Amino acid sequence: MTIDRIILISIWVVSTVLMVIATPRNRIREAMVIFMFKQVLTWMLGIIVVEYKLLE
Repeated sequence: MTIDRIILISIWVVSTVLMVIATPRNRIREAMVIFMFKQVLTWMLGIIVVEYKLLE
């Protein structure tokens, strides 16, 4: 496993644990929707950056 993959997996684990710990129980559903919305935006912008070769 490369260091990049280890970093990505650790970020997912840490953010999931922090979301569960830091969010009140009655607002976890809202926090999950916000988190997934952010992930979709990040994914879409990442695809645009790769397709237009904006990074070298």
